Amino acid sequence: MPSSAPDHIPAVLKHVMKLQPKRVLDVGVGYGKWGFLLREYLESWNDRVHPEDWEITITGVEVWEPYTRLPWMREIYTNMVIQDVRVWIQGRVFHELQYDVAICGDVLEHMPKEDAIQVLNALLGLCGEVIVNVPIGKEWLNNQIVDGNPYEKHQCAWEHEELEHFDGATSELISDYSVGKKRVATYVLKKRKPAPAAPVQPDCTPSVAAKRTILHVHNVQQIGGTGNFVYDFARSFPEFNHVALAVNDRNGDPTWLNWVSHHMKPVYAPKLTRQIVEEFDPVCVILHNTAGRSVDCDHHLKILEDRYTIFVHHNPTRPLFETNVDVDVFVSGFVMEKYATILSRMKARRQIPPCVFDLGDFGKLYGQIPNWHNLQVTAAGKAGKEFKQAMPTLPLSVDLGPETRGMNVMPGYLKRFNTAIVWSGLDESWCRTVTECMAAGMIVVAKDQGAIREQIIHRTNGFMFGTQKELLEIIRDLQYHMSIQEKEKISQAAHAWAIREVGPDRMRRDYYPLLTRALMRS
Repeated sequence: MPSSAPDHIPAVLKHVMKLQPKRVLDVGVGYGKWGFLLREYLESWNDRVHPEDWEITITGVEVWEPYTRLPWMREIYTNMVIQDVRVWIQGRVFHELQYDVAICGDVLEHMPKEDAIQVLNALLGLCGEVIVNVPIGKEWLNNQIVDGNPYEKHQCAWEHEELEHFDGATSELISDYSVGKKRVATYVLKKRKPAPAAPVQPDCTPSVAAKRTILHVHNVQQIGGTGNFVYDFARSFPEFNHVALAVNDRNGDPTWLNWVSHHMKPVYAPKLTRQIVEEFDPVCVILHNTAGRSVDCDHHLKILEDRYTIFVHHNPTRPLFETNVDVDVFVSGFVMEKYATILSRMKARRQIPPCVFDLGDFGKLYGQIPNWHNLQVTAAGKAGKEFKQAMPTLPLSVDLGPETRGMNVMPGYLKRFNTAIVWSGLDESWCRTVTECMAAGMIVVAKDQGAIREQIIHRTNGFMFGTQKELLEIIRDLQYHMSIQEKEKISQAAHAWAIREVGPDRMRRDYYPLLTRALMRS
């Protein structure tokens, strides 16, 4: 029968509600109870009562087609796959998680043990967590075929030890109960991450015989960004002593989760002082990212006059441009008109787009974002709040983004969406959010201003709007009028542009030769 004992339901619901998944895989749909329960406690419980307000994607996999004829199945489940999970799983791609959680309830015992282990391993590669409900012991092997369904026959028996110590996974028992004199258990399995390889540490001591120093003036971020680039570059040129000068940590506390602070032992300073620079006597100074905010006066910058200086920047900061420092190479995107006369004073040799070292992590999401049957939209942060206030009649729901950002958060967040609205009031020189979303294959609908004009070609790899009316027309067009093929074509063009123009390969191709020439000159 397409049902099972109800004892484990509270434990599973409690776990899933704590997890708050956006994409759920229900293996062995049966009577469809998990579809009902998930809609009630993930949607209605969060004030999304009506189907048009639902945000969770629930995919069901069911081998016995008659079960899927129950009238509520097509209403509750977003997608229904009528196929043996052993066949369906073979066509899946496992290099990125496609579901936040899978519920595999009373399924594994209905196939040979070898097949069940393969399915479970595949689910661990496909889902963040796998919830397994399974009968314990050989007593369950005597069941009969029910309602003519040959798949109801139990073909293997499971013991606690097999799931407690499942190879390559961590295991947590969340329910253990009796059905008559027989036992049933519910486990949560997570794929065990491999132990990280020992880092290769460049020599970053202040004084190393026969080595010259490159000083990276750096605004240390918690994860990702130019920190990874600095570390990767340091490993590529071990003949130089690389010193990271972190300018934004007032307490001098080197606990940031960043490759630079973990592996390069940065020197912390609130200002770029003459004493620090003269101690290291660098042959080349590279100003990274937003370091210019702390390099804020002529006195501190004049010490760079006799040194080869490279300015690698996403968003030029005003203090640096108010000085008369000479910059040999200026790396940024769109040069705003208000900075044009200031830039003309610099001896900038070359200007290239600000490649994003970690863009590859977003590029891996391409092909894994939700399908295009319905828009899944994010308009994060302050921009999202402004957007929702300005567009209360928009015909879809919009997520306002995670509470925190960073490379440890954003890829996992963005994989829930296929569309991003960038409602920015800043005339930025480069919009990293746009680039990251494009790399993931999302369709970006952005304000027509600043560097975004260099990133998006309207109706080719994204959309640009100038007024609220234009934005509403674009969203309605995407939601109701454009075909799935048209949207997939724009998604493909966005991904290809981001990876090609500002991805990690472009960085290695353009930045490394640029810095190599700097070292040769020094």
